[in-house]
Amino acid sequence: MEQQPLGMELGLATERMDQHDEQQHENAEQSEQQSEQQEQKQQQQQQQEHRTVAIVDGPSLAYHISAEYRQDNTSNLDAEMKPSYKDIGARAVRFVEDMEAVGLQM
Repeated sequence: MEQQPLGMELGLATERMDQHDEQQHENAEQSEQQSEQQEQKQQQQQQQEHRTVAIVDGPSLAYHISAEYRQDNTSNLDAEMKPSYKDIGARAVRFVEDMEAVGLQM
């Protein structure tokens, strides 16, 4: 068996160590990605499980919007105490968006 010079043996050993380090790094990245994917799935499942359904009837929504409108305009003496259809529609949309933002399904 022929012996190789010491420098050549060290070079081969260093190359093997580098390859091993690269493989470990790739394995760690894959493991981290899998962990992140599992965490995202768990968060999605929790959000779906914690979702609550709200049923809002029309007259109650209209009363809420009307009361909110009067409260917002009490300091403005020139404002009409009856909201316009545009105001009602805008406030209804905002109400639904606010409820959905806190997890209610409308």
